[in-house]
This record gives sequence, C-alpha cells and structure tokens, in this order.
Amino acid sequence: MGLEDSRLSPRRGGGGGYDGLGSPVAYRVGPLDYTPAKYCYCQLKACRWISWSKKSPGRRYCRCQRSGFVQTVAECAYFVWVDDEPTEWYLELIGDLRDEVWRMRKQVMEQGVDVGYVSAMEHVQQLQKVNEFLQNELMKKESELKAKVKALQMKDKEIEEGKSKKCSTEYFRLLCLFFMGMVVAMVCNGKIG
Repeated sequence: MGLEDSRLSPRRGGGGGYDGLGSPVAYRVGPLDYTPAKYCYCQLKACRWISWSKKSPGRRYCRCQRSGFVQTVAECAYFVWVDDEPTEWYLELIGDLRDEVWRMRKQVMEQGVDVGYVSAMEHVQQLQKVNEFLQNELMKKESELKAKVKALQMKDKEIEEGKSKKCSTEYFRLLCLFFMGMVVAMVCNGKIG
C-alpha cells in the first residue's frame, strides 16, 4: 500500500473535535503496512490509524478491519492503543497544531473556490470572444454562399436562355429547309416558272 492519504480512514479520528478535514498530516505508513502485525479477534490484521480527537490527537491505535465499513458484518470490537497516553502539554500542543492545519486547509479550500470562480469567469470571457469570432466567420461564409448561389442561378438562367435561343435557331432552320424543300418541289413539278 505504501504511503496513504489519511482521508482513507474509516472514522478519521473517531472522537469529538473531528471536523471532516481528515488527518492534518499524511500517513507515513499505510493502515496495514506496519510491523509487527497485530491481529484482531477475527484473526485479521488490524488496521493502524491515527486519532485526531480532542482527547487523543496524534495517538495511534489499531482496530478491526471491518469496523466502520460493513454494517452487516459485526466487527469484533478489537481496539488497542499503540502509543502511550499523552501528557497534558502534548495534548495541547498537538491539538493546537492540528487546529491550525485544519484552519489553513479551510482557508486554502475557500481561496480555491475564489480562484476557481475567477478562472471560470475568464474562461467564459474567452468562450464569448471565440463565439463572436465564429459568428462573424459564419456571416462571412453565408454571404459568400449567397453570392455563389446567385452566380449559379444566373448561369442557370443563361443556360436556359441559350437552350431557348438554340431551340429557336433550330426551329428557324427547319422551317427554312421546309420552305426551300417546298419551293424546290414546286419548281420541279413545274408549278413555278
């Protein structure tokens, strides 16, 4: 397991005074990576945690692996302190240090929210600029497309007019040939001349 973040603790400090911020210091040894091993009444290796309660801040203890995780399985109620009971001075010192770390952690979290908000607003402004640019590009492309459509419509009209003129010319030629053929036929029959 190696070094583990103290926030993995099932009860994270257990007793009074815990405010949900986790251990003020990271675990140097994972809950099951310690030696010599201590076994609970279930014959499982007991987890070693650090208490951050007001009564025993910084004091290590071992507890059944099942405690705090599975409600349906009864834990064996194994609990033993690893460290001796601290002196009054030690309790005050560690408690003050713990409280200061938690205070600073809260402050950083609050600033993180402020920084996150500012960062989000900057991102929104950038997105608005990109949106404006894209709208301008879209308008340009629409204008170009309309111009191309108009040019194609004019070419279609020219083609239709050309077809119409070609049909008229062909019709005129056929009509001329017909009349010439009639004239030739009349001349050959002797009706003219």
